[in-house]
Amino acid sequence: MEKYPNDPQVNFAACFAATRLPELPPEERRQRLETFKQSAPDNALANYLSAREHFRSGQTDQAVQELVAASGKSKFQDYSGDFVQNAEEAYRAAGYSEAEAKTIAACSLPLPNWRT
Repeated sequence: MEKYPNDPQVNFAACFAATRLPELPPEERRQRLETFKQSAPDNALANYLSAREHFRSGQTDQAVQELVAASGKSKFQDYSGDFVQNAEEAYRAAGYSEAEAKTIAACSLPLPNWRT
């Protein structure tokens, strides 16, 4: 995050990591979401994640505003394809066969826990 603060993939990963850290203060979660929204202004996913956090904190009006903003965007990118491709390349570079690299990369795709 410090090295690539404007990279949407890095900022999405930071938001994703926040879902796995229940002890993370709400202010830090909000900052990560705002940074993601700024780095990927055309990606509706940033607004959907922001809406989710607003709903969780009881801020229904802000959540609805985020949903309206998301509905006006045509792009929804979760970067999973990029993650898998990068992982495949890394495994091939480490000496794994094509089939092994594809299998390991596909199985190592982290899936978010978007539940409340």
